[in-house]
Amino acid sequence: MPDRTTDDFGPFTEQIRGTIDGMGTAEFDALPVGAIQVDGSGVIHRYNRTESRLSGRIPERVIGRNFFTEVAPCTNIPAFSGRFMDGVTSGTLDARFDFVFDFQMAPVRVQIRMQNAGVPDRYWIFVRKLEDLRPPGPAPEAPAAHTASVTGEVVDFSVCEQEDIRRVGAIQPWGAVLAVDPRDWTVCAASDNAQALLDCARPPLGRPLGEVLDAGPLAALRDWLPDRTSRSWRGEMARGRRIDIRAHRSGGCVVLDLEPLTARPGEAPVCSLLAAVEADVAVIRQASSLTGLAQACARSVRVLTGFERAIVYRFDADWHGEVIAEDKVEDWPQSFAGLHFPASDIPRQARELYSQSLSRHVPDRDYVPVPVHRIEGTEPLDLSFSRHRSLSPVHLQYLRNMGVTASMSFSILVEGRLWGMVAAHHRQPHHVAIPRRSAAMTVVEAVALSIAAVERAEAMRGRQVDHAVLTALMVQMASSDAVEPALTQQATRLTDLFGATGAALSIDGHLLTVGDWPPPAEVAALRAWLEPRWGSAGLFRTSSLSSVFPDATAYRQKASGCLALRLSGGDFVMWTRPEEPRQITWGGDPAKALGAAGQRPMPRISFDRWVEERRGHAAPWPTWADEIATSLRHAISDMMLRHLRHVKELSDQLAASNEAKSRFLANMSHELRTPLNAIIGFSDLMMSGMAGTLPPRIQDYVQSIHASGEHLLRMVVNDVLDLSRIEAGRMELSPESLDAGILAAECVGMLLPRAVRGEVLLEVQAESPLPLTADALRLRQILLNIIGNAVKFTPPGGRVDVRARALAGGGAVFTVRDTGPGMTPEEVLTAMEPFRQVAQTRAAVEGTGLGLPIAKSLVDLHAGNLAIETAPGLGTTVTIEIGA
Repeated sequence: MPDRTTDDFGPFTEQIRGTIDGMGTAEFDALPVGAIQVDGSGVIHRYNRTESRLSGRIPERVIGRNFFTEVAPCTNIPAFSGRFMDGVTSGTLDARFDFVFDFQMAPVRVQIRMQNAGVPDRYWIFVRKLEDLRPPGPAPEAPAAHTASVTGEVVDFSVCEQEDIRRVGAIQPWGAVLAVDPRDWTVCAASDNAQALLDCARPPLGRPLGEVLDAGPLAALRDWLPDRTSRSWRGEMARGRRIDIRAHRSGGCVVLDLEPLTARPGEAPVCSLLAAVEADVAVIRQASSLTGLAQACARSVRVLTGFERAIVYRFDADWHGEVIAEDKVEDWPQSFAGLHFPASDIPRQARELYSQSLSRHVPDRDYVPVPVHRIEGTEPLDLSFSRHRSLSPVHLQYLRNMGVTASMSFSILVEGRLWGMVAAHHRQPHHVAIPRRSAAMTVVEAVALSIAAVERAEAMRGRQVDHAVLTALMVQMASSDAVEPALTQQATRLTDLFGATGAALSIDGHLLTVGDWPPPAEVAALRAWLEPRWGSAGLFRTSSLSSVFPDATAYRQKASGCLALRLSGGDFVMWTRPEEPRQITWGGDPAKALGAAGQRPMPRISFDRWVEERRGHAAPWPTWADEIATSLRHAISDMMLRHLRHVKELSDQLAASNEAKSRFLANMSHELRTPLNAIIGFSDLMMSGMAGTLPPRIQDYVQSIHASGEHLLRMVVNDVLDLSRIEAGRMELSPESLDAGILAAECVGMLLPRAVRGEVLLEVQAESPLPLTADALRLRQILLNIIGNAVKFTPPGGRVDVRARALAGGGAVFTVRDTGPGMTPEEVLTAMEPFRQVAQTRAAVEGTGLGLPIAKSLVDLHAGNLAIETAPGLGTTVTIEIGA
């Protein structure tokens, strides 16, 4: 803060300069200003009653403590402690400035005067109160809301984003850090407290690790070295002290986080934590909405960690955050539920770090950082993944401003992107044991998987709607002589895509509009502005057109959202969405995170509700809009080429369209992978015994679920891709020796639960051993497709018999006989066509229509034969012969 001198404070301190050092206690306490005497390191030696009344701290409890790091940590910034140290170093301390103390009772603005004392290595800090910034008293339960309108002014927080929060050179004091050069296992960096924690006779820096750690952890560390993931061990030091050792890589070093393991009275055993996590995950899995997921997550994290409050914080496309769930104790009136916070509160470099290092714990914001020293000539240690990394002073001040003393946060990663965070708060120091941290992290990871599933399901529904519209538009174009009427004048129109309310189509320079649209002159100006801004894919999208193209303010009520697609020859397709005015409730005025002119950005002081009237923004475009729009562009190009180019050019363009279709089908297949991976992972967890011992019958069910899940992931999800490879001649087999009888029995076992549900009797008779040379993966796919079809089409009360026997001359023959409805010869031909199914009058049957065509193609690749015997009402028999 800028220095300033008042009329009476400066002369007063000059007047007492010669007498204060010898003042008795009574006279010292009676001074009209706060007076604190410290030594050159900041340790307090005298503290008068006037200052005590201002700060609420008893003199006897602060004498001997460091003023800057322990008693008033908000002063541990360059503007205060930096000036003090500059004066101590130069030998002359004489500084005057205003400052804000964020005392627990009420923040106050004060004037500070710092000067040399009359004795060596002693210094005076005088404090004169100027004004209360907030009346003392309990925080209101419902803070008054402030209202503002958006002005469009951009606040530059680049200074905050330039802060290096990875190579901070210090850690929090509840653990220690060592860095080791894996080439010779020498300690190349160490925190100041490592020697005490490890009970070493000498400082560990520069010593072989074998002289610092005992043999057990050292051997485990050497074995771990080829691994790339983090790993933890338990070690025992001298005098029985137990520590947790966590290793991870950082640059060319191996970094060891050391944390003492102290038994805490009443701490729940690990088995109880596992049971709690299992119960919480079950609740999370039942949640059907993001709100329900977030609330269950907040509750679970707060209970598991013992914090007083837990919130779930979601990022939007611009990295602003919203608190979508909160769980807290009743006696904490402050609530963040429903509040928004600007992106500057969690700057870019912090978000990048949080995308990689997924948890952070601050047991006490007022800790004294422990320096980390390194061997001279080595690079500063990157502490990105250290549990004990010291936090940015700005972040710690942010916690103070919130009234939070201890905190913990977890990153929510959804399919590799930072979706949001879970943050937990405590008003007093609060340390969470490692098992509880791990339990909370497990819950957050489960929530991330569930969020991905919910978002994927929502996206799938929206994608299907827009893809159906796209298909209808393509059908209209195929039956039309021109593009324009097909897209703008028939039953399905461009505005039926993406929830748009307006659309424009430019073909050969002729503009046609649909729905609510700006005047043609405005469209021409927008088109000219877009010309240099097309991306590499020829697409442009925004949810706030007026924020990037100010001329659009005139028609923001019609077109605040804009999605534009470039066509050949300067033509285009454009969709618009209207403005959706809304009120956003911020946690404090988002523009007030900046200090006075010329100062660095500082964390916000107020978290009162601040209501913004947001204008010029439309609902965001769906994530699949680019894909659908690109497919439409291919379709439009196809039609135009049909009228303008010869047959060869048309064939080339159709090939490009087929490629676009293949990409779309591949993307649709990808959408099924994550839920299947979750099923496989959870069944893996149950089979591993981590969730407790399961009865043998349940173990069999779990193994069947696991095997079926793996098969679905390998086969069903890839049916479309398999057919593409087969048709392109790129499918290759991997023959191996196998027992065909055992493989047939395994396939029946995988399908038995489905048969039981359908009340179908499924039996198998298989010779064993039944030697065969074939691709096991593809043979299993063949049998599962054929047997699965038989079970699927057989009505309740029917049966399916599977036989596997040796083929004369070598090889094997498989027979699948069912009592289903049977088929006519025409229906057999239909069933052999990709994406076709035989119509069933009794009910629609799920499936892709690819099972039988793929099975027939795979049998052909084995140089085998597949035959179908069937008749209506007499069931179906499928025979598969695979030679030796």
